[in-house]
Amino acid sequence: MLTVRVGLGEETSPAGVRALQRALARHGVAREVRPVHFAVDGIAHLDDHFTIVAPGTALIPRSVFAPAELRWLEQHFDLINVTDDEARAVQANVLATALGAVIVAAGSDRIAARLAARGLEVLTVDYSEVTRIPGSLRCTTLPLTRA
Repeated sequence: MLTVRVGLGEETSPAGVRALQRALARHGVAREVRPVHFAVDGIAHLDDHFTIVAPGTALIPRSVFAPAELRWLEQHFDLINVTDDEARAVQANVLATALGAVIVAAGSDRIAARLAARGLEVLTVDYSEVTRIPGSLRCTTLPLTRA
């Protein structure tokens, strides 16, 4: 069975995880919904701290995840480390637009270089006004089909 991982943070509670599980079942979607526990407070949602950029590859600031969560992520993904400063600037919140193409916010030079080193096409946009909300590319575009 496929698994849906949901971050338990300021925007999602255990009751929300259970409600999602029930809603999927009600619609005949066979998925296990498992919460992701963070090691720190103040996390709004998972996309700011774990973003899949290509099949099997993700951006992550390791310091925000509980050890068990980090071990699971390491077993399932090639993780590109994001610094705590980059995470605070929501630079891990990028948008994979197509297989092999990722949009990043201007100023995310180190992250862009890491993505390019893995063969991904990196497109840079000035998103500085939007990140004041807070939020960034993934949050503000809400793609329904993910790469």
